[in-house]
Amino acid sequence: MTYLLDANGLAALVIPQHEHHERAHRFFARRPFAITPLTQLALLQILSRPRRVREEILSPLHTPAEALRLTRLLSHRRGNKFLPANLNCAGPMPFESVTGHRQWNDFYLVALAQRSGLLLATFDDALPRHFPEVCKLIP
Repeated sequence: MTYLLDANGLAALVIPQHEHHERAHRFFARRPFAITPLTQLALLQILSRPRRVREEILSPLHTPAEALRLTRLLSHRRGNKFLPANLNCAGPMPFESVTGHRQWNDFYLVALAQRSGLLLATFDDALPRHFPEVCKLIP
């Protein structure tokens, strides 16, 4: 089974300081996963934006060039699949369940996984409750 990985899961794989880094590595050690342009862009932003710890602003984890190199390495890892994000948001989508502005991308990934016959792997425990047939909580 190939899993579609959401942005937080992708970040957990490449950021050793991420709270779910070990969980992500255990789960994906022998499992292939798919990524989309949406998750690639999110990873690039996460890796190259300034970080905030409490009130302090810290430098980014990586330069834009380093972030791009890491994203390319992860994207071309053997067994992984690139999944084009080619669903029309104005078409049939599971957007009726959206209750807040932070859910749009997640629900889009749910629809993309469903259309592609994949499971969306996530650390967000709300998604598997909404879409148990399409989402898997990363253990």
